[in-house]
Amino acid sequence: MLTLEKVTKVYEHQRGVITVLQDLDFAVRPAEKVAILGPSGSGKSTLLSLLSGLDRPTQGTVKLLDQDLGAMEEKQVTKLRAKTIGIVFQQFHLMSHLTALENVALPLRILRRTTPYEKATQALEQVGLGSRLNHFPHQMSGGECQRTALARAIVTEPPLILADEPSGNLDSQTGDFVMKILFDLVSQTKSTLILVTHNEALSQWCSRRLLLKGGKLHEV
Repeated sequence: MLTLEKVTKVYEHQRGVITVLQDLDFAVRPAEKVAILGPSGSGKSTLLSLLSGLDRPTQGTVKLLDQDLGAMEEKQVTKLRAKTIGIVFQQFHLMSHLTALENVALPLRILRRTTPYEKATQALEQVGLGSRLNHFPHQMSGGECQRTALARAIVTEPPLILADEPSGNLDSQTGDFVMKILFDLVSQTKSTLILVTHNEALSQWCSRRLLLKGGKLHEV
């Protein structure tokens, strides 16, 4: 599903060079659920950006479904990401001027899929928001916004879901409720899940756990 080979990510700034990731070798199999743990600033979000093709490594190779993202043009990467990856962010990233239904239908419309609103309705019903289709983000709770974001991530039926601290902005009870929905959906669709989190308890829901420390990944 996803492979990193000798991946290094370096940032340059006025004070010098910071190596965030160093010589990472990492592979994820189809339908695997992987948690990546690490403290704030350890490079988890940087790693997720590389996995999704939103950023490129300084050195090394990132392959998604055996396609080398570094060898592709930006338009090709964007198209591949839209078709194969669903991303759930900590901050929801919903369009404030769009309803829940319109937010979820958006990736389908971009991909020119048929019946986008019908499929978006089904996805929102899957996350328990069938009665909130026409509500805007400011009319919904944080948990409802994150469930809308989940629906948007799974509506295209992507083989890979990337989740970046998806319960980080929610209280523990709401966070657990939302995460149960996410794991149920991933199991039903047999999607691959990579979950970035600093939450030890949440990481236990995954079948494989890795710790990002000192720019390296270590099995937990």
